[in-house]
Amino acid sequence: MARALGTQSEVPDRNSTCVAGEIAAQYFPSFDAAETFRIFILMQRNPYAVAEGIRRRAQLSIERCIQHWIRCAQQQMRNEKTLHHAINLNYEELSDQPESCRKKIINFIPELDDIDIRKDVAVHSLDGHIRQPIVNYNQKQIALLSKEDLAEINRHLDKVPEVMAHFGYDYVRG
Repeated sequence: MARALGTQSEVPDRNSTCVAGEIAAQYFPSFDAAETFRIFILMQRNPYAVAEGIRRRAQLSIERCIQHWIRCAQQQMRNEKTLHHAINLNYEELSDQPESCRKKIINFIPELDDIDIRKDVAVHSLDGHIRQPIVNYNQKQIALLSKEDLAEINRHLDKVPEVMAHFGYDYVRG
């Protein structure tokens, strides 16, 4: 995340955190992320947009994509309870209120006082592989979902209403 926000640090992409934690726990039962890493910025994004993006890029079923989002969101909820040095941001805040996010990050990690969230970054978006500031593509991505896609996504999200409520996401009914 730090790299995407304009610093030189190399960090995993937004989906890697969930996957890396699952892999570490599976192969290294004594792995304790809270002891290994001292500070965390917990990120979240709209489930419909995430499912659409994963499906478009990875050519996976919409069911598998939304199940991935649910697993990661549930892990983030556990992270919020167990990680003592963490802040929460979401993609929507990051793209729509970059200055507010910048201040939140600097208050949490003062050493990042030169962070430039509005900096152009390399992205693979609906517009292709381009360089641009972080842009909220949620509505465009959700518009690409069919009524059947929405029904399938909602079938899974309806099973975890506490997750949707926790992150404040509204259901999209077709």
